[in-house]
Amino acid sequence: MDISDNSTAMCASVDAETQTEEYDYMSRSSKYQAPDHEYFHSDKKVRYYSGLPSYEILMVVFHHVAPHQKKNVALHLARITKSLKRFHEFMIALIKLRHNVPLEDLAFQFMVFRPTVSRIFAHWIVVMDIRLRHDLRAFQRRTLGNNAYVLSTFLW
Repeated sequence: MDISDNSTAMCASVDAETQTEEYDYMSRSSKYQAPDHEYFHSDKKVRYYSGLPSYEILMVVFHHVAPHQKKNVALHLARITKSLKRFHEFMIALIKLRHNVPLEDLAFQFMVFRPTVSRIFAHWIVVMDIRLRHDLRAFQRRTLGNNAYVLSTFLW
């Protein structure tokens, strides 16, 4: 009887240890997280994912567009998603524009549902178009001003 009591106690001890290890493993914060500011804090990654030349320019464009994102109440009643920050939403739109990544893939990368990615993309495209349209036209006029004659001869 003494041996069976001893083995039962050992099994209970092993079970308790295993449960503790499982709990520690499950509670660890090693779960996948969507890319954040730090992930994109490299000019090489910014060029690849967005087509913009540097992280600084990415942030200038983001800070130029982002304040108008929440003002457009008709399209964005509350927030499209509470799990993503505005920077994530902005990057989803840029990645989709640059690489035409399937919505399902973006949903997996940013851990949201595909319809959410679709709404994010549709909303940010409108906001970027409204906010950047004038700036891009002014840039084109400045850069094409002196070269307009040369360009027109090549186009005709």
